[in-house]
Amino acid sequence: MKTLFISKLGVLFFSIAFICFNTLLIANEYYFLLPLPLLLFIVYLGVFRIDTLLLTIVFFTPFSFNFEDLSIGGIGFYFPTEPLLFTLMLVFIGKSLINKYWKSYIHLNHPLSIIIIIQLIWILITSISSEFPVVSIKFFLSRAWFIFPIYFLSIHLFKKDINKIYQFLLAFIIPLSIVLIVTLFKHASMGFSEEAGHWVMWPFFKDHTSYGAIIALFIPIIIGLITHYKKQ
Repeated sequence: MKTLFISKLGVLFFSIAFICFNTLLIANEYYFLLPLPLLLFIVYLGVFRIDTLLLTIVFFTPFSFNFEDLSIGGIGFYFPTEPLLFTLMLVFIGKSLINKYWKSYIHLNHPLSIIIIIQLIWILITSISSEFPVVSIKFFLSRAWFIFPIYFLSIHLFKKDINKIYQFLLAFIIPLSIVLIVTLFKHASMGFSEEAGHWVMWPFFKDHTSYGAIIALFIPIIIGLITHYKKQ
């Protein structure tokens, strides 16, 4: 009890000190410490609630936007999902090595998992001999930070608790529904014109092709979820 009290007191002291120091920085127009609480919260989720961090990433996926569309140098990644996926990948690999998660990966023997691993290894090998190794390594990392959290971590969590599958799907469907409603209202305000249909889903989706594809993909999933809950 005493240790818990000291820990809470330490957190309170650090929080007050940070607020005072950061207020002083903001008063002098220095804003570099503003993201620190959010970063610490992400680290906390990664260490203690890795499932919550994964669901958080899934939730923000429909709301993410591509930096490539902004006039800041054509940086091609989606924010905030891809930086969070990269962080989650590092945390997951670290926890796998420390806690030996890989021992419970029966699905590593699955043909699909084997193909994915071979593909990643081949991309890494060819990146070394690439004409532009920096670009190739970036491509390898971009594949890795999708595959490790979304495929390997998800299966690990789903095996532990099957309800995580429904949470995962709902974490994506709810924000996707909000995006659909916003896009529908925007399109309606323009008279549902064919020309507007090519870009009205921006900035959530780059074009109407990916927008239509994700809707078509989730329609049977939503029907399946509704049918499942009606049977219960």
